[in-house]
Amino acid sequence: MVLFEAEEKAAAYKRASPTFRIRDNIHRRPHRLNPEEIRFDTHLRSSGKNFHFGVTDTGTAGHRQYDLKLKVIQDEGPWSPPLSPGSEDTEQSPTRIENGSYDAKRQHEIKTYLHYIKNGHENIKNLEAFHQYRDGDKLMMAQFFRICDGGNLKQLRMGYKEDKKIPPEQFIWRIYSQLIEALAFLHNEHPKYQNDPKHLNRPSILHPDLAAENVYLVWPFMQPRDGVYPDVRLGDFGKSLFVPIGKGVVIDDPDDNPKYKPPGINFISAKSDVWRAGSIMYSLTRLRGSTSTKIPWNTAENKSFADLTKEHQQAILMDPRRVHPIHLNYSEDLNVMIQKSLVLDHNKRPSAGELLKVLENPAKLRKNAEWMYRALPSWMVDKVISPDNTFSQERLNILTQPDQMALERKAHKKAKAAKRKMMREEEERKRAEDLKEQEHLEAADRYFAWEARESDLRRMTVVMDDDECDAFVDRFAVVRAAGLKAGTWVDPGPTYEEFLRLEKIYLAVQDAASQPK
Repeated sequence: MVLFEAEEKAAAYKRASPTFRIRDNIHRRPHRLNPEEIRFDTHLRSSGKNFHFGVTDTGTAGHRQYDLKLKVIQDEGPWSPPLSPGSEDTEQSPTRIENGSYDAKRQHEIKTYLHYIKNGHENIKNLEAFHQYRDGDKLMMAQFFRICDGGNLKQLRMGYKEDKKIPPEQFIWRIYSQLIEALAFLHNEHPKYQNDPKHLNRPSILHPDLAAENVYLVWPFMQPRDGVYPDVRLGDFGKSLFVPIGKGVVIDDPDDNPKYKPPGINFISAKSDVWRAGSIMYSLTRLRGSTSTKIPWNTAENKSFADLTKEHQQAILMDPRRVHPIHLNYSEDLNVMIQKSLVLDHNKRPSAGELLKVLENPAKLRKNAEWMYRALPSWMVDKVISPDNTFSQERLNILTQPDQMALERKAHKKAKAAKRKMMREEEERKRAEDLKEQEHLEAADRYFAWEARESDLRRMTVVMDDDECDAFVDRFAVVRAAGLKAGTWVDPGPTYEEFLRLEKIYLAVQDAASQPK
């Protein structure tokens, strides 16, 4: 069943659909999306306060599908200074700002697309359209991308690790080369775009958030999935940075965890992205292991990485144990190629443009080698779309009705409270069982000492049969627990005769308690 929070977002969008218009990315071909013709199909994922939905434009003959990303806008205009005297940011009318989605346009990710990525690249998750709308007192930003129906590399990696297998080598060559292609484009080092007026003299776009979860996969359009692999689409540029080509930026982040950080103290450059790309490939090509630093740093004396000396920080980040050969089932050629992006010394690590030149021909040879093809697992589809994340259109239509969401929200809140209560009761029951088990074990230890004493004093006979012994231990534990509770029991225990008397009293009390009143 789809998460209620996702249903809330989808229903709010549908209710607001008559109040806004969707703007196309002027650098891409027009899509002319009509808000009221958007159908919510699936809840793809949530990340922080970002919700991703698989939606369909029912107004087109081909029913084009999109990844719709919804996010709360934290900072509303007016914006100052405007980008230019004629900029839309000079607009002061609240109505025009809302209708034109000017607040959304100035959000960092959309600005990255409109001002820098523009028409994009085939391995970039390109922005197709965007807009803003109101969800109660929240201003929301919506972005439309072509749907990535293969999920992302994090989902793929998790699936392979669960199966204790590794992806096919031909597939690794494909996604590695495409990821480097995407980075070469972002860094403005791609030879294909050197004379493109849209990207001439454009700064490098750095991707500090680059990780397996924002490397998306999309199956080739209108092709059977047997015999082909999905393509890479790199996305999520909400924290992108812009620097001159070949330069970097110093970021002072004292709370930064160095575990997966690229080598280099508080310094980010295009080569940091190359390291991150290599780390993703490295984690895919080893069943266990990552490029995390192996030197412990968070100790009682050093609570923060920033507390360490620069020399100590550098030693941690430059730990040579961060990189080992990839899985031995892969070729040495692939190992060498991935290692190129994981050179610890920033100055010796190739840029994306340099790596692309080295990688292009070997990747192309492997792409055309049919004998290398090994199918990807069938669960790839289930990781993206399943009955658990598919919307019920009937329920969604009900939730868009006036006051219906308030009723559902109340019912959901009640159900969550009931679930929490049930979980607490289950925890208490388990604690009680654990306590009872602990008391029983303690009683068993005391029983054998008590039995030995009573036997030595010839007040009882030692029980030799195992089953009878277990039964007597249970009796002893029950009577002891009741006696301790009533304050009538003192270890190491009463005489055998007194024990029988206490047991008789306990059984009588239990019998009386069980009788109907």
